[in-house]
Amino acid sequence: MKLGIITRDEPVYSLQIYRENLEQELIKLGVEPVSLPTGQLDLGQVDLIWDPALISARFPVAGLRNWKRPIVSTVHGLASHTLSMREFYPDPLEASVGETFNRQVAREWKWFRNKVDKVIAVSRFGAEEVITVFGVPKTKVVHIYHGVNHEVFHPAGEKHRPAKPYLLQIAQYAAKKNVDRVIEAYTQLAVESRPDLLAILPNYEGLDPDIPGLLLMRERVANQDLVKFYRGALAFVFPSIHETFGLPILEAMASGCPVISSNVTAIPELTGDAALLVNPRSVEEIYAAMMTLVEDEKLRQTLRERGLVQASKFTWERSARKHFEIFESVL
Repeated sequence: MKLGIITRDEPVYSLQIYRENLEQELIKLGVEPVSLPTGQLDLGQVDLIWDPALISARFPVAGLRNWKRPIVSTVHGLASHTLSMREFYPDPLEASVGETFNRQVAREWKWFRNKVDKVIAVSRFGAEEVITVFGVPKTKVVHIYHGVNHEVFHPAGEKHRPAKPYLLQIAQYAAKKNVDRVIEAYTQLAVESRPDLLAILPNYEGLDPDIPGLLLMRERVANQDLVKFYRGALAFVFPSIHETFGLPILEAMASGCPVISSNVTAIPELTGDAALLVNPRSVEEIYAAMMTLVEDEKLRQTLRERGLVQASKFTWERSARKHFEIFESVL
């Protein structure tokens, strides 16, 4: 099977992880991947096309309109189509640009939903979004979960060991990641007894908040170092407003870190009973969950054990096999 994979110059980091891990596993299954840069689609050499990076990028419309063989596309999330503009585009200029982009994408889906053979969503929640927002027939939509790299993210190994215990937050800074509410909730913990809050926030452009105990890192951390932060933390705090998957949650669980996250969107699918789930729009609930895990060592251990079991269900090998089945079915 020659699989044409549409590639883009500057992929979103999480989408790059998705594509690269699946490519490695698909090769083991006998798939021959062929890179198809969007600017120069050479379609004659492949059996089918897979676009692994919708909605964060536009369709290569000109190249696909006359394509006669199967097309499979993966949609990673429709937060910008479903959240309020304030929660997704807090800046008015960004909101205007985002709304224009959304209208263009919506127009393209009117023809593409008939052209595409299968749409892969990365969760049951994501599948329902695709069906509802773009009117894709249910028969064309399937959900396949991501995996997590268990060779990197596991509990046995070096830990980050600062002088003081810490809570951990990691997110690409964006309104939907709910960083501001997490920081507000943290400030409600008693200053004299609270642990630090280590916030790793690539793309954060604001001034460093003058909050005792808040440690802000703006640079991306390599996975080999990231796992050390997971292993050493009292808890990973990730109450995102919208997640179609939420890979950092699984990375934390696989590393033996208790998790606080949201009770909405796709997150409960990932966590099962292995995390403390809260209303992400409630600062009080986020604060209460932080306080609970800081004080309750027995609960932290319970969540560690449950998290390891839950994370073990998600592997890139399993995900690739399900992708392979979809590719075979459309052929």
